[in-house]
Formats: sequence, structure tokens, C-alpha cells
Amino acid sequence: MVSELVQNAVEHGDKARSGRIRIKLAVADGSVRIEVQDPTSDPDAARCLAEAFSRATAPPAEEERGRGLFLVSTLLDRVEVEPLPVGGVLVR
Repeated sequence: MVSELVQNAVEHGDKARSGRIRIKLAVADGSVRIEVQDPTSDPDAARCLAEAFSRATAPPAEEERGRGLFLVSTLLDRVEVEPLPVGGVLVR
């Protein structure tokens, strides 16, 4: 799951802002929490990504790409997307 979220941030993030993607992993009470921060400057990025997660479906079998958000939204118990106050997107 971490690799899918990081790949999405690398592919769609704003590399001109900082080029850094922050990753935080925590284990507590039998759960794993994953956070990925993307430095995008697009003010609508969080809303667009949240919408993409909500409508993520498996692509046709012959497609080589497009499974990341579907896998994440299917395999994780919960996905939250929120804008960061300094710009960027937090996915947890």
C-alpha cells in the first residue's frame, strides 16, 4: 500500500514545490497507520484525489496501469484525504 500511495504522489505531485514526499508509518492496537504527504500546490488536489478514491474501480484486465487507487481503497479499512494548511495533500 505504501508503494502505491508513494507512486501516486510521485506521478501526480508538484515536484517544483519541494520534491519531497513524507511517509509516516505507525503500529498501534493491532493496526497499521500509513500517511503520505504530497507537496502539490494545486488547491483542488485533495478534493480530486478523494473523489478518485471514491470511484476507483478495477481497470480492464488488458490495461497495464490504473490499479493503484483501486487496490488501496479495496484493501485498506479506511482512506482519508485532506489538504495540508501549507499546501499539499495528506493521505492516511
